Amino acid sequence: MKANQETLVRIKGDICAIADAVRALSGASVAFYDLYAYLSATGIGSVLPKKLMHHDCEYCGLVRRLPGGRVRCINCDRHELASLVQQGDAPFVHSCFAGLTEMVVPILYRDRLFAAAYVGQARIDDSIDEDVLKTLTELGGPASEITAAYRRLPKTSIDKLRAAAVLLKHSVGDVLRRLPDQMITEADLSNNYSVSSQVATIINRRPDRHYTIRDIADELFMSPEMLSRLYRRETGVSLKAHLDATSYFLAQRLLKEEKMSIESISVNLGFSSPNELRRWLKKQSAKHNAALKIENVVIKQYTRRAQDHLHAHFQENLKVEQLAQDMGISPDHLNRVFKKETGQTITQALWSMRIESAKRALEQTSLPIALVASRNGFKSKKDFSARFLRQTGMLPEEYRKRPK
Repeated sequence: MKANQETLVRIKGDICAIADAVRALSGASVAFYDLYAYLSATGIGSVLPKKLMHHDCEYCGLVRRLPGGRVRCINCDRHELASLVQQGDAPFVHSCFAGLTEMVVPILYRDRLFAAAYVGQARIDDSIDEDVLKTLTELGGPASEITAAYRRLPKTSIDKLRAAAVLLKHSVGDVLRRLPDQMITEADLSNNYSVSSQVATIINRRPDRHYTIRDIADELFMSPEMLSRLYRRETGVSLKAHLDATSYFLAQRLLKEEKMSIESISVNLGFSSPNELRRWLKKQSAKHNAALKIENVVIKQYTRRAQDHLHAHFQENLKVEQLAQDMGISPDHLNRVFKKETGQTITQALWSMRIESAKRALEQTSLPIALVASRNGFKSKKDFSARFLRQTGMLPEEYRKRPK
């Protein structure tokens, strides 16, 4: 397990380095779309920088905030993915409706397509295409603001994008060959046989969309009734309640963080009018407040399970990602609920437990400092001394010799 985790850390670092190299050589950014939750299931996608898991440039953000912009962006991505499947493993050029030219790069492992990389978020031309500008202004975007944002994009060329796509495809493929077989098997199992995982995959693929049960049922080729029944059987949770909560938090984020108008959000999330969205939000808000009481109970349960696990295994090479996976939630979610309940992150709690255990060993035994360190989960005597000094204000030797 320790070897797997160390390999995973190196793989994540290498993928980030490849993305940085692509940007430096071509001026283009890289975004990965985790088609089947494969990257997340193996532990890579869950901790890659957010900028590598979606398009985050200023221009794309401006376009998505326009009424209907998000919907157009999502539909554009759908077309790209359909083309991706049809064209096999060769990278190809695609121009999105907002005028950006990108290379879509299939990422395969063992002849299996599991991710798509987009090399782009850059401009080919000095000025925005007139038809594109007309489309965006019809959606409500100010022409001057759109033009200015477009001109601030880094400039590249088709040749550079093609070269970057080849570099990315082969480099990432070589890196992924280092994935341990055990992790591949677990990822396959989690994605091929779990309805809840397939639902999560669809939602994660398009996180900025409001989903209905029928939307997902159609993608999985089953009836809404069967999907709902299977999802509840696996998770104990209503799929409708889960989808409503996901859309509610999305709408709140768009309102508060991205400062989108209620009109724009209603179009982007597929509501017939702003008033329909307002009524829906009011209804979901009431449900959300009632659910908070239940959530507090769940937070305590997750926290208690995490604390029990830390107490039992703090001397081992613990990873938050592995603990979260064992508990069936994301690392971010686990850290968030744990800190809300305890005031500490899991990593902070882990080091506190190790330091307290080491203190007892220093007080009650005459074991060598290096042995105290290794028995309490520290990598080396040097690492132990540095952390102990930061936590207590003295070195382990000084702590042991201090007056009782």
